[in-house]
Amino acid sequence: MVDMIEPSPINEKFLKALLAQDEVASVIRSHLYVEAQLDKFIEITVVEPEFLNDLGLSYAKKVDLACCLGFDQNFRGALKRIGKLRNDFAHDLSSSLSKKVVADLFNALPEFGRQAAHHSVGMLSEKSKRVSQPAKYEQHPPKMQFALIVLNLERICAAACDLHNRMAARAGNARHPD
Repeated sequence: MVDMIEPSPINEKFLKALLAQDEVASVIRSHLYVEAQLDKFIEITVVEPEFLNDLGLSYAKKVDLACCLGFDQNFRGALKRIGKLRNDFAHDLSSSLSKKVVADLFNALPEFGRQAAHHSVGMLSEKSKRVSQPAKYEQHPPKMQFALIVLNLERICAAACDLHNRMAARAGNARHPD
């Protein structure tokens, strides 16, 4: 029998950054939250985390390392695409969350991730406290679709950390980063 894992609560600051009106702020800040979860996963998974800073890993290398350490490699493409989006927005003033950009990110998700984005519509509408929200993912503007995708990527990263800690606790060697 598999125990159900209670997901960690959604960080309200992350949610606020994700729903920011400014696309640049939303993309860059949401990337930072996803990267922080990846960092946490790597830190609790490696044997000697104190040496990680010496490696000077780029975001793309962190994604690869996380996959080497057991993170679901099916999310690798979407995680890398988030990094590319962040770089585009940080270095190109003409960047925007167009339908094509968001569709490319959505299509980089594995089937499970695409389904999760569809199922999250109601929850994000409730959290954003907006009165009139479309009921279906496809009916949302690209900015809200982006928010749904990134929310799920961050949740997947958080769940991977929670799962690893639970398994490590059963083995008697759980580690919680500061």
